[in-house]
Amino acid sequence: MRSTKAAFIWNILGSIAVAASSLLLLMFAGRAQGESAAGVFSIALAISQLFSTIGLFEMRNFQSSDLKEKYAFSDYFTFRIFACLVMMILSTGYIILKGYAGIEFKILFSMCIYKMMDSFVDVCYGMLQQKNKLEIAGKSLFLRTTICTLLFIVLVYRFDDLFMPMVVLNGVTLVWIIVYDFYYTRKYEKKWIIFNFQNMKLLFIEC
Repeated sequence: MRSTKAAFIWNILGSIAVAASSLLLLMFAGRAQGESAAGVFSIALAISQLFSTIGLFEMRNFQSSDLKEKYAFSDYFTFRIFACLVMMILSTGYIILKGYAGIEFKILFSMCIYKMMDSFVDVCYGMLQQKNKLEIAGKSLFLRTTICTLLFIVLVYRFDDLFMPMVVLNGVTLVWIIVYDFYYTRKYEKKWIIFNFQNMKLLFIEC
């Protein structure tokens, strides 16, 4: 009962943090660096969120409900790696085709990396939900998003552009995933990357 209540609370807090994050990032980017920077940042958010649907591939609900483990975690994990690679290839190609260059390209690309890491780690959260450990995933999502949001707000006032705050944000996110999320993932799953073409194909069809 306590675990269910904790899972509910942390999941709600994580969802609220994610919902508030984009608004706060955009608002403070504009306040700190002007309308032009806010315009570029809003485009970066829109593009990254659009292509993150490829990285996520709507797999979370299917994975978390796979209680009989028709597919192993290694299948989901390996599939998500490929999905995120495709996401980055397509988003980078889109940014180039649209003619963004210089600092605009750096900001857009950095935001796509940030959202890609969000999409990537979601496969670990799906596994935790599958194992009835959603409170761990919710806590991680809440803390990581809150820390990154607050850090970004401070950094946009310290740098002349949005690129360096995004670089720091990506670095912090990567460290968090490796140190926190992968730590808990290892507690429940030992095999992560096993390429099974048949299972990859079936996951593609079923998801």
